[in-house]
Amino acid sequence: MLQFSLILNGVLLVVSGYQLFLLTGKIQDNDKDFIPDDLEDKVADIKEKSAMIKKRLAEEVNDIKEAIKEVGNQIDDIPQAFSTKRKGRKK
Repeated sequence: MLQFSLILNGVLLVVSGYQLFLLTGKIQDNDKDFIPDDLEDKVADIKEKSAMIKKRLAEEVNDIKEAIKEVGNQIDDIPQAFSTKRKGRKK
């Protein structure tokens, strides 16, 4: 029980210190939501970058799918290459 109260007091001390630090004006918080504006900006940047990365990754996966389909089409031609002469332009 004593350990629980010590942990609870420690958490309350950290939270109250954080709010006091915000209220003194050391960290900008223009919208008064107790989240520093710098942190909000960084999160917005990370979201933007991850959306861009997700889009590029989807494009690359589609390219890989097309390449695999082409390999599948070419594999069908291998047995024919052994059985007959190569078809193509006549000399």
